[in-house]
Amino acid sequence: MATLKEIAELSKVSVNTVSRILNGKNKENWPSTADRAERVRKIAKELGYRPNAAARAMRCKSTKHVGVIMSGAYTSPYEFPVIIGINEQMQESGYTLSVISASELPQDDPEKGVALGERFLEGIFIMHVPEKIREYAEDSAPRRIWIDSSIRKGTNCIYRNEYACASAATQQVIDLGYKNLVFVGNREWEDCHPSVMDKLRGMRDTTTKSNIRHEEFLLGFEPEEYCEKAGDLSNLIRKGNTAIITSDQSLAEWCVNAAALEGFCPGRDFGLASCSERNDCRTKWPWLSRMSFDRIELGRLAAKMMMELLGGKKKVSSVIIEGDWIPGKTAKV
Repeated sequence: MATLKEIAELSKVSVNTVSRILNGKNKENWPSTADRAERVRKIAKELGYRPNAAARAMRCKSTKHVGVIMSGAYTSPYEFPVIIGINEQMQESGYTLSVISASELPQDDPEKGVALGERFLEGIFIMHVPEKIREYAEDSAPRRIWIDSSIRKGTNCIYRNEYACASAATQQVIDLGYKNLVFVGNREWEDCHPSVMDKLRGMRDTTTKSNIRHEEFLLGFEPEEYCEKAGDLSNLIRKGNTAIITSDQSLAEWCVNAAALEGFCPGRDFGLASCSERNDCRTKWPWLSRMSFDRIELGRLAAKMMMELLGGKKKVSSVIIEGDWIPGKTAKV
């Protein structure tokens, strides 16, 4: 492997100059310095130079490494876009991002996990994870940003305003003239994501304020329950002037399939609006009436907050993200 000394000899500059150029710290205000820097980079590339991260960490007392702890599967349709945004922004600042699944950490003692136990991460982003991991992060991570988690404080948090999101979606269908509303969501469970109840409260408060009657389908996770409720949903649609508001896109898909069993179609026989979307909605179901959040931008904002902490701040103000209404074609009959 090529060394800085070898590159310096071939470039006919000092080792310190090579180091500054390859670490992006060289001033290139003049054509001569820009040409010199380009020559050094070209020689380094030809020699196959790769920076020694361990040596740089010892020299700079910085690992340039941060981590994000996500709730579960690496392919989560809701968390993955956020991670993309974090990674894009952190890379622009010269940082490497490690993705850690909470399901892979020892729940009784998270510190036994290599990523957390060896303390080489300069900062940690924490999504909605089990309580034990939250407690450990609270006590041990000096720089942390809570993303869409159950931690809601005035500092170091960024999250979506799901209450306002459900309220806005409900108001949209009320304004379209529907008199029979149905909310389809999930029942609360132990340590569930706060958005589950935020959306329910947002819908309830809005219907109460407008004096509109509504039904609630709060489902669990047993397949049999979804089969049993399909017929009940169709009966409500038969009443006419009915709009269904779902907690998320997956439940909107279930409603469409359940209604199709009786020949009903959203946008023709009933209204349908979702309080959230997955990223694939924009290409696979763009006509769904829904509330939308730019999750990639949420990740980028979280990364900018982290950079402030890495720059020396102890705390940064929390950020609440508001959603946008996408009219689509399913809400209006």
